[in-house]
Amino acid sequence: MIQQTIDINTWKRREIFNYYSRLKNPFYSVTFTIDVTNLYRYVKKYHISFYYSMIYAVTHSINRTEQFRYGMEKGEVVLYDRRIPRFTDLRNGDDQFRIITLDVEGDMKQFAVKAREIADAQDCFINLESEKPDLIYITCVPWVEMTAFSGEGDPDADDMIPRIAWGKFITESDGHRKLNISVEANHRLIDGYHIGEFYTELETLIASLY
Repeated sequence: MIQQTIDINTWKRREIFNYYSRLKNPFYSVTFTIDVTNLYRYVKKYHISFYYSMIYAVTHSINRTEQFRYGMEKGEVVLYDRRIPRFTDLRNGDDQFRIITLDVEGDMKQFAVKAREIADAQDCFINLESEKPDLIYITCVPWVEMTAFSGEGDPDADDMIPRIAWGKFITESDGHRKLNISVEANHRLIDGYHIGEFYTELETLIASLY
């Protein structure tokens, strides 16, 4: 839901926004490594899905990073009250994925349970009625240690939806588990500084779990 429509003429980001608006391809991606050992222990303790728990953590951290909540609607810059995750999902024993859209409500455990219920109940590939600009596109490639990722789509400089992806655990000799996380963003709205804010929020959330 739109929280605010931005007056570009008085917006402090006007010059940066206008500069990158000249480009046909204002998108870029950054991959960083984060320690998820504490999250792994948490999901094992409560017997919930690591994947759904990561979706919760990523969405929560995105929504605590204001710059990621800016978007474009009808040619205007807007600020959403929150973004909603749209994520790929694969049933056990199947190689055909589906795309699930589910707002983050409750705590991590509640979301993980709800996500499993919604994913199991969905019998189509994607619900196009839920296609909105306030989404986050999330996916996982758990079979490889991902070092970079790029999404598909028709070129559209007004597409402000963040793309987040990660791959297989990197298990270190001391037992710590790490993930490489890719963030694809539109430079008209999001800079490396803001990706750093997202990283800090995610790191803090994972460290707080017990």
